[in-house]
Amino acid sequence: MVDAIVLAGGTIPDSEQAFRDATGVDCKSLVPLAGRIMVGHVIAALRTCDRVGRVVVIGHPRLAGHPDCAAADMVLPEAGGRSENLYQAIDALPDARQVLMVTSDIPLATGAHYADLLDHFGPEVELGYTIVRAEAALAAFGDRPPPPPDDHGRAMPNWVTVTVRDGRFTGTPCMLFQPDALRRCQSVIKRIFDDREMGNVVGALRAVFGTLFLARVGLALRCPWLGGLVSVAAIEQRMTRGLGICCRAYVSPHPELAFDVDHLSDVPLAERVLTAR
Repeated sequence: MVDAIVLAGGTIPDSEQAFRDATGVDCKSLVPLAGRIMVGHVIAALRTCDRVGRVVVIGHPRLAGHPDCAAADMVLPEAGGRSENLYQAIDALPDARQVLMVTSDIPLATGAHYADLLDHFGPEVELGYTIVRAEAALAAFGDRPPPPPDDHGRAMPNWVTVTVRDGRFTGTPCMLFQPDALRRCQSVIKRIFDDREMGNVVGALRAVFGTLFLARVGLALRCPWLGGLVSVAAIEQRMTRGLGICCRAYVSPHPELAFDVDHLSDVPLAERVLTAR
């Protein structure tokens, strides 16, 4: 049996004031969708997965006592940065052997999608990350509107993808891990996820991947035609060596795991899919 942590903190940024105004909330986990707040759909999906035991939600103070969070075993107030919230939730599950971490902004994922993910990570995996082929995401949600321009006025794509030797992929906010393994690399994870100084983040990544390999990854990110410089298996191997834990990736066929409601433009599509169900 796997326990689950739902990260439901943070606020909608000031740059997306229209998102706040349209939804009447300042936190994505509280955005109303098809009769529930967004995190309520995530909790409900986890509850339909027979592989998931306890569900811990950590996030906005208004979630405590909210009826849409009643199915969670624990609802904790957010502590600060993303990694701090994650480790606080881990501490609330001291006897957990495996934990599935998801975020509150993937309301289209179902219990069956989570079960499929869990079925594809063996017991030896200490850190597992889920990705989705870009073709699957575009086939299911090709009509996803592009988000607002960035702070420099540049147009942004409706799906952020990365090309490597194995194909083109988009990420998901779904991670399976063994708590003891994640505690052993807590300092590195904190630097990568919480540090606001890009130089420090790059330094942490360099310690994991090595300078030359990180440069190859960087080139592949900037220039898709150079994606052949790296592969999913090579990234797994480098992470395993750099973190000292067994790291694996799973290519899920379910693009719902990758559809995160990041912007106001995502809300109508999510509402339509949920209402149709």
